[in-house]
Amino acid sequence: MPIRFPIRFRSPARGRTRALVMCCLALAGPVGVASAGAAPPADEVIAGWVRGELQRGAPPSHASADTPATRIEIRVGAPDPRLTLAPCQRIEPFLLAGVRLWGSARIGVRCVDGAHWSTTLPVQVEVHGPALVARATLPAGAAVSADDFTLEQRVLTRESGSVVGDPALVGGKILARPLTAGQVLKADGLRQPMVFVAGDPVRIRVNADGFTISAEGIALNPAAEGQPIRVRTDNGRVVSGTVRDRGIDLRM
Repeated sequence: MPIRFPIRFRSPARGRTRALVMCCLALAGPVGVASAGAAPPADEVIAGWVRGELQRGAPPSHASADTPATRIEIRVGAPDPRLTLAPCQRIEPFLLAGVRLWGSARIGVRCVDGAHWSTTLPVQVEVHGPALVARATLPAGAAVSADDFTLEQRVLTRESGSVVGDPALVGGKILARPLTAGQVLKADGLRQPMVFVAGDPVRIRVNADGFTISAEGIALNPAAEGQPIRVRTDNGRVVSGTVRDRGIDLRM
């Protein structure tokens, strides 16, 4: 059955009902169950395509490894009622440049069999998943642990930035900014504690030909574990390295 987008609608509700009629779409992989000889409604197929893009983490979606989705809800809107589109045997959704499939978005739809047109449709994407929520007010710079948070289900698409949903990611970190009770923890709100500040003594380990020589230097900048640091040696030479085990390693 060809998909037919009505030419003129008298109301948005009526337009949505008539625009999302039964259609036959050829997409990669099944998106739903339909009776023999029947094609799934267009909104179900488009929603299935959006869900597949999110689950594959295809750019430009807003997926985060720290916040795995536990439920995804997708609502497909109606096309512009002023459009006049020729009947189409097969349509194909596609991502628009610079659009994130996150919250309110628009996707492209083009006819690939029976006519030559493309248009856009509004979609509303709600992603639900775990989030760490502060039990009490926490100041910036505070060392935190999983006990400082509760794990709650939140609508991740209503939060700005990447939400932390794994308690294991909190251990050994400090807060980059304060949190109030009930506030969601974001990934950019955590940082590693500083191992060195400017002026601290730093152990320099020089590795060469199977042996190691140790020397002392003075840190020229603050740095956490795994971060770059510049160190001035006793003879005034400045060397650079990465903080590992409260020192830096240099290879000759």
